[in-house]
Order: sequence, then structure tokens, then C-alpha cells
Amino acid sequence: MDNKYNNWLMSLRQVATGLIVSLLLLVWSFLLPPFVREAIAAPTTLVTVTITKVKCIDDCRNTGLEAAGQSAADFYGKIDINGVVTQTPRGEEDNPEITPNWNVQANIPTNQSSFPVSIQIWDHDSTSGDDLGDASPVPGKNNLDFTVDRLTGKWSGDITWPQKCAQGGNPGDEPAVEVCFEVGGYEDTDGDGLLDDWEKNGLDADSDGLIDVKLPAMGANPLHKDIFLELDWMTTQAPTRQAIQAMKAAFADAPKNAGNISNPTVQPPVNIDNPDGQPGINLWVDTGNLRDANNLLVGDNLGGGNAVPISNISGLTSNFYAVKQNPNNFDPKRSLVFHYALSAANPTIQALRPGMVILQLRLTTLLKLGYPMNGQIEQSLLLAELVLDKLRRLRLMLLISL
Repeated sequence: MDNKYNNWLMSLRQVATGLIVSLLLLVWSFLLPPFVREAIAAPTTLVTVTITKVKCIDDCRNTGLEAAGQSAADFYGKIDINGVVTQTPRGEEDNPEITPNWNVQANIPTNQSSFPVSIQIWDHDSTSGDDLGDASPVPGKNNLDFTVDRLTGKWSGDITWPQKCAQGGNPGDEPAVEVCFEVGGYEDTDGDGLLDDWEKNGLDADSDGLIDVKLPAMGANPLHKDIFLELDWMTTQAPTRQAIQAMKAAFADAPKNAGNISNPTVQPPVNIDNPDGQPGINLWVDTGNLRDANNLLVGDNLGGGNAVPISNISGLTSNFYAVKQNPNNFDPKRSLVFHYALSAANPTIQALRPGMVILQLRLTTLLKLGYPMNGQIEQSLLLAELVLDKLRRLRLMLLISL
């Protein structure tokens, strides 16, 4: 009897302890600020803002930011990322231009579509008080304020991507300074326009905490250029396995630095080789579960690809975009990753014989993201000709659009 009673008491204590701990955690969570509760509850993405350069625009030696007898500026920054403010260490003292590489990090909930950044540049004065510099090109403001798209890492506001340096100097504002920065966490190591994070973890396109485009399962490689294409087809115009394999081979023959520019702010542009050192571009052609007479997949089964009614889409008319913009044909959550194409009925263009290829090829997603083509045009045309040559022999009719 004593053993049963002791066991009952022990069980009762365990239940009571569990209830007390749960109650304490509940109370503790309600005492936290709302933004902290949200950050704990939701998955997050780590982002970094790095201040790469600070420079006096107005004279700051014994004048401007510095009073008489105080030499040059002693810069530091206050960086606000999504409502969390971090003060940086001071840079090299008494220097009107520094390259401090101050790194400030923040975790951004993945259910947030964008986040604000505010940069203040200060001069430290031990005797007369610290002075705020004017870092904004907008009159009446001193802070450099911009908003970053959480998915793409592009920003807008006082400064617009891909610009990374801003300076003040408006009448009536504080003494002008220039500040340059980088926003990290949005690396694209292989330069294919697909961020490393997407290729490693997938893309949550609508910021609901769920992965919408499962790029790792689709074969994406952050160290090798990938192009993803959804290929639908008009009735009776389904693509063939032979044609798609030829397309893939054409892109696989591309040089290892094809179709990319490393940084639009660097002139002349610098090409990025495939980081794995291998040539070619991996072309993924999503035709869904379309199969040939031998029950082999015609392309890649990546969740898209379907037949659409016949219509005249010659010259990429509104008919083409009506097909593409129908979510039953092309999921808009894929639009940051996938190009869209149609295998179409014969176009009514006199200059083309039935069965010839129409190819609108804006070659890289980098162009879509705002990178200039510059020296890549000739290389791109050569690659297009290689594709066209193989496709003509296979009489595949293809319309590609970004």
C-alpha cells in the first residue's frame, strides 16, 4: 500500500511540476515585447548590413562636423534593422574617410515580406557632444532610410538597388557625409540569378513560412548555373524527349562563365565562372508527367507543365501572356525562379516556314534582376545560335519569355 501511495504522490508531483513550468513559460512569453514574440515564433533569415565606407563631403577638419581645434572626424554608426538599433565601434580616429567594414546582423522573420533599414553616421566629440552627419540625398533628412525585399535582397527608398553609396548635402541639413554599404544574406555565388539561400533551402514566395519552390529537390546547385523553364504545350504540339534533350545539351555546351555578370556596380563587368569549375548551364525543363511512347519522361517532372488550348501567340501577343498569367497554367509563386515557354502551333508569319523555330531569348535571369548585358551580348548570341541550330533540326516550335 505504501509503495502505491508513494508512486501516486510522485506522479502527482510530476504533473504539478509540468503545469507550473508551462504556466511560467506562458506568463513569460506574454511579458515579452510583440516583435520578440513574433521573432521567436516564426522561422527567421539572418541578414547583414555592412558599412564599407564613410567619408566627409563637407569639410570636417576643424569645421562642419568638427568644431575648431578638434581635428578631423571620429566616425561611428547607428544601424537600425527592422526596429533593432546597433551602435558600431568608432572607426579610425581623426580621419575624414574610413573603410570600417562594420557588420550589423538581424534575424528577419520569414513571414515578413520586407524590412526597413536606417543608417545614421555620427562624429564622436568628447568635449562638445556627438554630431549627426547628413547621409541622405533626400532634403530635410539626415538618416539614410530604405526598405529591403526579404526575398530578393533588393532595396528602395532614399537609395535604390543596385546603388550602394549615398551622400547628403542638402541646404539646411547637417554637414554632408557619404556612406557605402552592402546587404548580406543574399549571395548568388554562381551568378545565375537564383540566390544561394533559394538553391539550398527553397523559396518561400509568399512569406507564409512554407516552401513554395523546392529548388534543392529540383536539382538546383548553388555552385553551378541553373536555368529553370516551365514548358507548356498547345494541343497536338507536345514537345518530344529528343528535342528537350537537345536543348539541355546545347546549354550544357556553354562555357563555364556564360550568361552572367558578377556586379553591376563594377566596370568593366567581371564574369563569374561556375564555382565548381565545370562548364555549362544546367537547363531544367519542367513538362510535368508528360511521357513518350516508351513511357519515359519527356522533360523534368517538377510540378508544372500542361496542355493549353490552341491560340495564335505569334510575336508574343497578349494571347501568350493570357496563357502565362493563368494560374492554372503557371503558378505565380514560381515567377522568381522559372521562365515560361510554350510549344506552339505553327505561327502565321510569312517569313517563317511551318516547323521553324521562334525563339525570344533574353538569356539570363540576371538581366531580369537588373544587371546590364554589356560584353555578354556576343557570347549570348553565340549560345542562342547554338540552341537555334539544334532546335531547327528537330523542328521544335518554342516561344520563351521572361
